[in-house]
Order: sequence, then C-alpha cells, then structure tokens
Amino acid sequence: EILYKEDSGFLGLSYSKELGAYVMHTDITYWSLSEYKRYLDIFSIVLNNLYERGITEVYGLCDTEKELKFNELFGFKYTGLKTTDTEGTESYLSRLEV
Repeated sequence: EILYKEDSGFLGLSYSKELGAYVMHTDITYWSLSEYKRYLDIFSIVLNNLYERGITEVYGLCDTEKELKFNELFGFKYTGLKTTDTEGTESYLSRLEV
C-alpha cells in the first residue's frame, strides 16, 4: 500500500505474515537537509493516519547499517535482531511505535 508518493520517492506499508507485523517501506531518490525536514512533516501525517487506523507499531527492514541509521532519523529503534528472508538476504530489524 502506498501511503505517500511523489516524483522523488514514496512511503509504503505492507503486512508481513512472517513477522506478524506491518513493515514500512521508504524510497527517496533525492536527499538533503531541507528534504529531511520536509519528510519529517510528511512522516508525522502518515503516522497519524496509521494510528487512526489502529496500527500502533511498524517495522523497518534495512539491508545496511546506513539504511538503519536513516530509519533512526525518523524514530525507528534497532531491535538488536536480524531477520532473513526466503531468499537468504539478511536485514536489520527496526521498530517504531506509532
């Protein structure tokens, strides 16, 4: 499900049966300090919408530590766990309370 989309990226949400939880997806092609500040406002609106839908936590799957740090900019906390998908790709698991 696409939660927010524009030419430079999107925020999406899916439900992972394996994790038993919602996973947020982020793809932003252009990044700067002003974009970060702008996306903080957008992210706040998206989280409010999720909360109104009864979603109280979301997870992030990050392939690299750099991606993990990016998620942390938006309040995600590293769980200390890694997960492996069906193709054998290992990801850092982060969590955010909505």
